Amino acid sequence: MLKSGDIINNTYMIDSEIGSGALGVIYRAVHIRLQKYVVLKKIKSDKVSYSQIRIEVDTLKQYKHAYLPNVYDYLEYEGDIYTVMDYIDGNDLKKMVESGYKFDEQQLIKWLRQLCSVLNYLHTNKIPIVHSDIKPDNIIIDSDGNVCLIDFNVAGGLGMTREYASPEQFQLVSMYMSGDPNASMYALDGRSDIYSLGATFYYLMTLVTPDVQWYDMPLLMSYKGLGYSEAFMEIIEKMKCYDIKSRFQSAQEVLSALDNIKRRDSRYKRYIIFQVIASVVFLALVVVGVRMILHGNSIIQHDEFYSEYNKISREYEEGNYQTAIDLGYDFLNSSKYQEMITDKEIGQIFNIMGNCAYNDEDYSNASYYFEQALKYSNESDIKSDLYVDYAVSLARCDKITEAINIVSQAENSGIESSLLMLARAEISYKSGDYANALKNADECIKSSTDNIKTSRCFLLKAEIYEKIRNYSESIKNYKTALEYTQTPNSYRKLSEVYMKYNEQKITNDNVQYNENIKSAEQYLRVIYDKYNLEYEDYINLGKLNRTLGDYDFSIKVLTEGISKYPEDYRMYLYLALTYESMGDYQNTQDNVRKAMQFHKSDEKNDADYDELMRLNSTYH
Repeated sequence: MLKSGDIINNTYMIDSEIGSGALGVIYRAVHIRLQKYVVLKKIKSDKVSYSQIRIEVDTLKQYKHAYLPNVYDYLEYEGDIYTVMDYIDGNDLKKMVESGYKFDEQQLIKWLRQLCSVLNYLHTNKIPIVHSDIKPDNIIIDSDGNVCLIDFNVAGGLGMTREYASPEQFQLVSMYMSGDPNASMYALDGRSDIYSLGATFYYLMTLVTPDVQWYDMPLLMSYKGLGYSEAFMEIIEKMKCYDIKSRFQSAQEVLSALDNIKRRDSRYKRYIIFQVIASVVFLALVVVGVRMILHGNSIIQHDEFYSEYNKISREYEEGNYQTAIDLGYDFLNSSKYQEMITDKEIGQIFNIMGNCAYNDEDYSNASYYFEQALKYSNESDIKSDLYVDYAVSLARCDKITEAINIVSQAENSGIESSLLMLARAEISYKSGDYANALKNADECIKSSTDNIKTSRCFLLKAEIYEKIRNYSESIKNYKTALEYTQTPNSYRKLSEVYMKYNEQKITNDNVQYNENIKSAEQYLRVIYDKYNLEYEDYINLGKLNRTLGDYDFSIKVLTEGISKYPEDYRMYLYLALTYESMGDYQNTQDNVRKAMQFHKSDEKNDADYDELMRLNSTYH
């Protein structure tokens, strides 16, 4: 057993033991020369041989994916075998659940996409790899809110966690343990990982721990008040089907099902149904020769048409993206306009909806809307933009191969190569090739005459620099992006980077610290003045103004937040902290009491929970 301070092979100094997997003990260590954290995983010698590990690690060194840790090395120390890989700074999903974290559908879909992207990569490689131990503990959410799948099958062993193991995995391990000679005739494939991933998401959604031997496990639909769509719950249920043949047969199939969630949404179904009905009605009217629309009514209807059409554009320009999307659906569904609307106008509406979804970081729906816009658009200049937008959205959904195919289609259609630089930059970025992504973004900026594309290039550069924690460059690029186009998310991200800049503690200069706080507040204030605040905006704007000493505005913002989220304890908590900073202890006590009233026993959000307990103890 290694202990803190032990030095391995003159290269790694043990920091602490951070867990144990099915196949061994896991340590956090410091690479002495590089001064960076790594993970050393001790492989149980009774499970696999040294030669097995050597072959596996040499293979895995070549495997690179945005949501996997890099595997660097293997080593032998005092008779034990270790593998060396990236240390991922973040929290695993099990700890997040235990701390009271609640997951909304959009968040879960994002993580499920990323995990299926990883599994598709592992399962379809020349040498396929089955993870074999997917569970909440082995999924880390990093500081950027993305997944990292850890503790994957380095040594080809039969690691298993009973609660999340597939039926066939449970049976195979049981056969091995009982010495059944037929065990060697069977092998697991990717469908076993799909089951385990489905079981993991079942736990995240219900907080009920599954079990492979719980044959009559309640369906997700039987739980009341989960808050997830029926379509999403059906996907999870199919992933964890007991019968392997009834499951999704590949991770790519799961991704395709996630793409179709919106198409199963009631509004989309209504649109499709209406198209059929409208066609039938229109044909019937042609057959019977009905001519009931008078010229005057036609003019009024024409004016209404463009009034509604322009309203969609206006809501988009004002940053009311969901409203614009809803209006777009209603417009496309309207029976009044079916005979008036042209393919070009349908394409333009889908294009607006695509940009709305993109700006809201709903890249799955954005890619669908841009795909539809392409089908209805004919002008070459519009199609070139749509090819780029469609490819970028696909890349953002981790559909790298599909994005590359769209770029190829665009080139074959005669689209200039320079116009596709943004798509190439995004593909490089999502593939982890930051240097090439920055290079392509710069090339795009030089050749682009489109403000939206130029802005997205600078936003991409800002995001890359933010990811590598070069916050000064990130801030510079976010600011430049705002010179071309302004969206609520751009202001929000700029505010977040200023806050991260301070958390990085790169300076002890109080003046610089306060300037960063002022800047973070300034950009959130723009959202407050021009757009609509989201939940975290209320909290952050209240916190920042309390730090700056503008207690009146802090109270105003948090009070408005309470009007939208009247049963959220954090709103009352931060209002109490503002009153405490003012020395108004009566209002502090009143809001602490309300925070305690709405605080749920399973909500223990780290610093927020600790602060609430402190206030309750002080002002009870």
